[in-house]
Amino acid sequence: MARYVGARLLQAVPVLFLVSVLVFSLIHLTPGDPALELLGPNAVPEQVAALRTDLGLDRPLPVQYVVWMGHVLRGDLGRSYLNRFPVAKLLRRSWPVTLQLTMGALVLALGLAAPLALGAVRYRRTWADQVVVAGLVVAYATPTFWIAILLVFLLSVRLGWIPPSGYVPPWEAPAQALRLLIMPSFALGLGVAAVLARFLRATVLEELAREYVRTARAKGLAERGVLYRHAVRNALIPVVTVLGLQFGTFMGGAVLTEAIFGLPGIGRLLWNAVQARDYAVVQGTILVTTGVFVLINLLTDLCYGLLDPRIRYQ
Repeated sequence: MARYVGARLLQAVPVLFLVSVLVFSLIHLTPGDPALELLGPNAVPEQVAALRTDLGLDRPLPVQYVVWMGHVLRGDLGRSYLNRFPVAKLLRRSWPVTLQLTMGALVLALGLAAPLALGAVRYRRTWADQVVVAGLVVAYATPTFWIAILLVFLLSVRLGWIPPSGYVPPWEAPAQALRLLIMPSFALGLGVAAVLARFLRATVLEELAREYVRTARAKGLAERGVLYRHAVRNALIPVVTVLGLQFGTFMGGAVLTEAIFGLPGIGRLLWNAVQARDYAVVQGTILVTTGVFVLINLLTDLCYGLLDPRIRYQ
């Protein structure tokens, strides 16, 4: 196991290097001048040139990349061009918000997917199974932003139960923070719940057709025990894969959801930085989120061995 973990970590190094090169190159090769964006259209060329020198943008691109990577390897992600705040400080402000949204969405998705999928399996080939499958298709096909708008209209505008947007740290007002997290978590997690439920239903039905299940039934084990003690556990690996991928994706920022509900998370930080051509923030955010995604994939792979003892990492 230790050798496998070490090998996966070594594989992450070239991935992160290629990501850093691609991000740096694509951002700097796009049209526009961040110095001119900062100073405005009325700036004189001398002011633009002076700001470019101050920001280091007058150097050749390879030199800029080497300088940037040298700072990154020392733990310095640079400073925002707009407000001169350290990028690491901006990320520390935004990560907790996105993490809360991610955890809320995934907990809600799993809480919806598991009973729906297992209920459809227990009553398979009945009208209840067909209704669940049709509902999952509709939920998956509905855009996240449309679900968010409907939630705001129903729960905020019509009923007045929940404020339409905003964010409160949970350590300041836990109840209010939970209320404000309900709608964005549901909007973001509903599509994931549909995917998880369909995966779980399909894999459990596949496991129920295997020989070891027939053997368990022949020994007199009740259908409930066959389903939950045998089939479900062996069917969890695809579900864990989807959860891991979605967790990494959400931690990269849910731009539309955070924008609609006014959440100051990674998605809004990245979107604002792209619009303002704030190179340092864009580069640092994408590099860090890529590292988080690689780490989550590694943890997901390690979970496979806990769920299925037949899996061995040699």
